[in-house]
Amino acid sequence: MVKGRKELIEIDQLDMLFDAWREEHRSEPNFENTTVSTPITAAFPLNRRQCLCMENANFLVKIIDRHGKKYAYYPPIERDSFVKDGAVCMESYQHAQKKILFLLKEANIQTYRKKGEIPSQRDQRIWYQKYAFSELYQGNPVTCNNKRVDNRAKQLEKIARMACFLLTENLDPTPEELQDAICQVAFLNLNKRGGNNSEKIVRTYTKRYREYICREIELLSPDSIVCLGTYKYLSLLPDISGASFINMWHTSCRFPGKFPLCKFILKSTDKNIKRYMELFVKRTIR
Repeated sequence: MVKGRKELIEIDQLDMLFDAWREEHRSEPNFENTTVSTPITAAFPLNRRQCLCMENANFLVKIIDRHGKKYAYYPPIERDSFVKDGAVCMESYQHAQKKILFLLKEANIQTYRKKGEIPSQRDQRIWYQKYAFSELYQGNPVTCNNKRVDNRAKQLEKIARMACFLLTENLDPTPEELQDAICQVAFLNLNKRGGNNSEKIVRTYTKRYREYICREIELLSPDSIVCLGTYKYLSLLPDISGASFINMWHTSCRFPGKFPLCKFILKSTDKNIKRYMELFVKRTIR
């Protein structure tokens, strides 16, 4: 049985809450209903060079043979998988002039897991901290040494720009200001096991672990919650109060010509980021 609100209210630290949450994962009956329990096989075959790269990579992937062709095979997500989240930098978050929480569905880990890692000790905060503290993003968060950084870096820049605007109404932050802003926020994944963007799994998981999710929100005590494609799940979470909500698309969404640019002039070298942020500002100041 999942712990109820009366039991969880006695837990007053995030690490203690996560420890109890992990134990629930390990003992959960019929866990297949709340996790990605099926493997993924890539839709397209691999060439010889790709096979070599896969074999030398540190990702949790196998190369399988089907009808004489090679495919990447990603095993199911483990029962005891737990992806830690929370404040990117707890001290900065606690002293921020406004506590901002980004609410997401899950960490998309099925094709990004590493060999040898302990499933119950995964920590997605590291991804945000690399953006905040790495010189990789200094100068221009979207490019590095004149080479394009992948879309995940763009997603982090969008979160940093949203944070910067909510904290200081700064529409033209420097790279250093973006990194400082992301240090002051927190993020929460509804599905702590991680997944592959399965709507059914996220909804089932949220229903089962909603008391844990609500307790984490209470401990983080945000002033504003930015729902990144998760606004529809709020009806599954009882007793969330004391914060304002902003309904926004997930940062991976692209809007090529779908919406006209609004009047806010945002300086960005990337049209996708520019359009996304203009839509965010428009929604925020209604």
